[in-house]
Amino acid sequence: MADGTGERWLALSAAAAFVGVHPSTLRDWAERGLVAHLRTPGGHRRFSEADLRAFVESNRRASTALVPLAPMAQEIEARALRQIHSGVPADAQWRGAHDSTGLEHKREQGRRLLGLALQYVSRQSGREAVLGEAEEIGRDYGRDAVERRLSLPETVRAFYFFRDSLIRATRPSPPGDPLDAEDVRIHTDLHIFLDAVFFAMLAAFEDCQRHQLVVSLHPQG
Repeated sequence: MADGTGERWLALSAAAAFVGVHPSTLRDWAERGLVAHLRTPGGHRRFSEADLRAFVESNRRASTALVPLAPMAQEIEARALRQIHSGVPADAQWRGAHDSTGLEHKREQGRRLLGLALQYVSRQSGREAVLGEAEEIGRDYGRDAVERRLSLPETVRAFYFFRDSLIRATRPSPPGDPLDAEDVRIHTDLHIFLDAVFFAMLAAFEDCQRHQLVVSLHPQG
């Protein structure tokens, strides 16, 4: 679609294909202000082709660029989202601990963490910033679990559901098939990433519980 000046504007799916990422990744970048876009009167996003080209080129030059996900990583993201959305255990206490607003917030955090995981395994530079943001999400998980009165085992169970869904998504072939060098690299990086998030979550859970204990033992007034 072109306007009166000849500028080409792309819908979300076409813009994502232009940049080489999953549409959910481009939507996230747009919401974070990393990619310029506008909204139509109907609320749909439109992206300038010239802006997208400049975005791709600037990130190609930057050493800490947001590296577009490779096609393989896009497939992993799609598989992981399907498993997460369809495979929540019926007896999962963490699902019932949130109202609809809180549950949607957790879903959005999960999607963001998934995107960060795939960015981490897809890029060679700037990984520290990606891991730092992921660890902050882990800390938020830990604090929220205490506030929701979830036990530590149930908190760990919720995290491992996400972890196992993502790991399974990176290995859709039968378990008996050998891993090639790229499979090994992805799994190694993914375990490093998920371990960092897991330990950040545990540390925040412990700190929050300790704070609540101190407050209960020394109430104000």
